[in-house]
Amino acid sequence: MRSLIDLPSELQLPILNSLSAYDLSSLSKTNKSFRRAVEPILYSRIRLKWDKSNTQTPPVVPFLRTIMDRPELGGLVNHLFLQGDDSHGKPDYWNPRLPLISITGLQTDQASHMIRQTKILEAHLWIQALLAGNMDAVVALLFSRLPNLKLVHFQENWTIFNRYLGMVLRGALCEPSKHRLPSYKDIAEVNISSQSGQYRLMAYQNTQDVLPLFYLPELHSLSIAVDSPEEFEWPSTAPRVTSVRSLNLYRLREIRLRPLMSALKNIETLKWDLWYQQDLDKTVSKPVVQLVELASALCLMSPTLRDLTITGDSCPAFSCGDYDPPPLYFEGSLDKMTNLHSLRRLEIPWALLMGSFSPKSTSKRLRDGVPVGVEDLVLNYDLCVNYDQMDWEDDDFIAVVEEELEHRQLVSTSLRCITLDLWGPEQLPAVEDRERLELKATQANIKLVWYK
Repeated sequence: MRSLIDLPSELQLPILNSLSAYDLSSLSKTNKSFRRAVEPILYSRIRLKWDKSNTQTPPVVPFLRTIMDRPELGGLVNHLFLQGDDSHGKPDYWNPRLPLISITGLQTDQASHMIRQTKILEAHLWIQALLAGNMDAVVALLFSRLPNLKLVHFQENWTIFNRYLGMVLRGALCEPSKHRLPSYKDIAEVNISSQSGQYRLMAYQNTQDVLPLFYLPELHSLSIAVDSPEEFEWPSTAPRVTSVRSLNLYRLREIRLRPLMSALKNIETLKWDLWYQQDLDKTVSKPVVQLVELASALCLMSPTLRDLTITGDSCPAFSCGDYDPPPLYFEGSLDKMTNLHSLRRLEIPWALLMGSFSPKSTSKRLRDGVPVGVEDLVLNYDLCVNYDQMDWEDDDFIAVVEEELEHRQLVSTSLRCITLDLWGPEQLPAVEDRERLELKATQANIKLVWYK
């Protein structure tokens, strides 16, 4: 019987691809032939974890040491997953500071030399941070040694502070001629997990450290939290982003959306999360949501935007001793959103679409802010955590939906499904109300769904 090593490569590869990372690692140590066959598979997808179970000796350090010793292995890494999302469990969760790590085993002279080779202007600060055990400095050095990345996922523990990674991104993508860094021309997907607002460092704003990601030439999908700066400025000449098709955007408030949206030329799917917390982004993030600003910014993507999801929340300012979510207010309306002519799916908070937390202060109809081409409409209960402020009752919801269904019976409509994600399965309206609406929905050729 022939051994695995004697099989032709086209037969070896399916077998090797079915093995676990542990088995591949063991196999690579048996002989040089196996190592050559196994390493491209073993290093193509890298998962490194950093959480409370390994705060002092996370595996990113020995992995970086391996890449420094054998730089060719860095070129094999296509997918990088940095895992760990328990930073919010610390007692000082409103201003977390993850512990410094041990870099024992890392050749610090070699690491310092590699950092200087990048030609980053603030290399000396980067080196100091690395020697002190700053995780962001370690990750920045690792990132600078991975030229063929295609997919990057960072979970929350890795996104509290990204100043040195931001240096690498700005140098590589905004001033490539001045630095010796990879072009990252193959990165197609980036997911920088959103930090819930209360778990962010109060004194740190990430805007200039994450905006360079929009300069990635082949980026198709991006999920990112961007702080709301006093003035929105691109780190270089504003990009003309044509490759990004899907964007999940957190924290950036509506009055800072326009300069970002104006750069996005081919967005098809957008998820925007409205976040208000009194002690974050104080000069920009206010309790009043500017609906005209929001609609105007969204309409910049009218030619291509097909799927829009808006979510949101307000959170207590725990650092100030608050424990109740602050109230929100709306100014203006979303009527301009009807200019999103390509939109086919819309998910939006009920209160945001109505422009009010009370039926007594609005005469809005659902269709006033819903583009005529929308086929799938989802109405959610976001932004309504302040129960003292929310004044919509079941009868009010039903009356607005019923009027809309009656109107849709009389006109030609693209709408095919309305999802009322306003109640849980145990708190639905009375059976007779549901049956009446379902009948009118059927008569309008619309499917009515009561919760997601």
